[in-house]
Amino acid sequence: VLFLLHKIINKGSIVKSTLKFLDLEFPEQLIVWAMRVWTRIGDEEASLHYILRDGLSKAGATNAYIDFDSTMTILNETSLLPYRTGCPDGCCENFQHLCAIEKIFLMTVSRLQSSSSIRVFHTNLNRFITQKGMHLVDEPIKQLADSLYKSNIRLPIKDWDLEFDIEYSGENMPQHRTFH
Repeated sequence: VLFLLHKIINKGSIVKSTLKFLDLEFPEQLIVWAMRVWTRIGDEEASLHYILRDGLSKAGATNAYIDFDSTMTILNETSLLPYRTGCPDGCCENFQHLCAIEKIFLMTVSRLQSSSSIRVFHTNLNRFITQKGMHLVDEPIKQLADSLYKSNIRLPIKDWDLEFDIEYSGENMPQHRTFH
């Protein structure tokens, strides 16, 4: 209770896990949508690459695609969490729910936009990806945050109430990824 009270007094309120996709601000919706489209891109899904690149471009983030793709590839391969995202299709029942990896990504990029400190970056991600992943993702995620910021796509800083559907253990990296 004291921890929560400290967070509320010093950093603002913690965002409840009941927050849904449509409750997010546009920059947050854009990033979550991009994550969800990216997870559906297979080796032969060139049209989804085009849709993702075009969507970011139409939102004003023309230069964000390469850094986004690099960041997502590294996170997908080095995550200690099951890589599960909601569905980008607004008609799907899994559209509204926000998954842990989506919240962590939003939190990390928003903090990098407000501070270029490497400490901020490591604090948000180091428990959720491997050490190798931390080293590899360092530059692309900072460049992504900067590219989005320069494109006037600024994510609000939120202290997410992170819920995990697995018991986290650094030694037990999931053997498979779960996609919706």
